[in-house]
Amino acid sequence: MDYRELLKEGNEAVKERFMLASARLREIIAGEKTEMPENLRLYFQKMALFLEECRALYEDVATGVLKNYTLEELK
Repeated sequence: MDYRELLKEGNEAVKERFMLASARLREIIAGEKTEMPENLRLYFQKMALFLEECRALYEDVATGVLKNYTLEELK
């Protein structure tokens, strides 16, 4: 098997996991499926919001949208 095929399979698996993790983060942010104390729920929501910001930034970099941002937008 060619190394490009191996990388493609690996990338597909990572992409699938990334999509699942992103969906779970959105659930946490929305407060779905929570049966935990309020202080823990708030902590996990805060962390999920931070990770969602990181994901959005990653997508902007990956798609090249970030190149079009002004200096003020980047700040």
